Amino acid sequence: MRKIIKGRLYDTDTAEPLTETIKSGGIDNVSRCEERLYRKRTGEFFLCGWSGPLGRYSKPCGESGFGSMQGSGIIPLTQEAAREWGEYNLDTEDYKKIWGTPPEDEMRQIGVQVSEATYRAIKREAADLGITMGAVVDRLAEALPFAD
Repeated sequence: MRKIIKGRLYDTDTAEPLTETIKSGGIDNVSRCEERLYRKRTGEFFLCGWSGPLGRYSKPCGESGFGSMQGSGIIPLTQEAAREWGEYNLDTEDYKKIWGTPPEDEMRQIGVQVSEATYRAIKREAADLGITMGAVVDRLAEALPFAD
């Protein structure tokens, strides 16, 4: 399949297929969806797929635009969207073949002094969310405008 989207050519004949066809949805053709992930020579990812009338590739039918029929198409993906798709649709080994083993978060230990009120607030938030106090501090730091 070939498709030009936003001035970019996506071609399943020249791109590298990264997965076998992934099938989801019901056994009926109404909600069934089949997709395959590709990577272009430029490193761009895209999905090529088919779905029934209730799937993401469906096409509107009739002049009113109500109702749909089965369809096929290509969906360009950002690096992040492709990785998220892989996390959801692939098993661990297939994911690692494409993106490698994800790094483990490096943990650093620091000693800080905070007020009693801040300590209690962090401790209470951790208990309410069922996470560690360090995870609460991580979340707070991620919300800072200069966090990377």
